[in-house]
Amino acid sequence: MAGEFPYGEIRDADGNYFLHYEDVIAAGYCEEQVWTVISTDNEEGIWFTYDSTRRFVNVIGYIATKEEAVPNEYYEEFVELDP
Repeated sequence: MAGEFPYGEIRDADGNYFLHYEDVIAAGYCEEQVWTVISTDNEEGIWFTYDSTRRFVNVIGYIATKEEAVPNEYYEEFVELDP
């Protein structure tokens, strides 16, 4: 689904992405509350994907949300690069 990520992001104590999936679980969140943040880029800009499925490629970190995700829920945001 294209569009802004609709949930409040919960990050680590320093305000950064969690580095490991297991760190989010250890912080007390269930699997359905963990989101993988993925980055892919091209000549025009960068896509950020928030995916409720655990991923391993192009992962920049993990976040949690208070809400539980629906299976296979994801969001994509595009950031255009300056010319």
